[in-house]
Amino acid sequence: MKKIGVACGILVLLLAGCGQDAPVRVEDHTWQLTTLQSREADGQIIARGPGAGQPDTAEELDLTCTALDGVLTLIDATHDRTGTGSYQQVEATPQTVTYQVSVEEREGMAAASVTVQADGQEIPTLILQLDDYTLNFCPADAEPRQNAAQTPETG
Repeated sequence: MKKIGVACGILVLLLAGCGQDAPVRVEDHTWQLTTLQSREADGQIIARGPGAGQPDTAEELDLTCTALDGVLTLIDATHDRTGTGSYQQVEATPQTVTYQVSVEEREGMAAASVTVQADGQEIPTLILQLDDYTLNFCPADAEPRQNAAQTPETG
């Protein structure tokens, strides 16, 4: 439980000050995976979404996430698998909405916000932390960007 609290704190600090007047919510988009990182691999990117680019050595994984009425659904089109779980809002600020999440046997936290890119472009971002994995998502209809969800800049 302590790990979840620490992860939530880090997510909120990373995303604080980024974005717009109204928070982005997990229900606002169908989310497409940009990167999947593993704590066991020292935070290395072990998988990337379609068209995400770097690193070339990471497995390409077509994973989408949707949320509606407390039900979180992860669809892995690459391996033809679907995982379902639940989410509950924990906190909302003008910049970030945080959630307690559970997907099958995994527990964690999620944060929805806006990431400001180096070029000034704002991209809605969902970061999902489940056990030892951090999944970074952008809206499925957004143009894939390398490491889009990893480098928020305070604004």
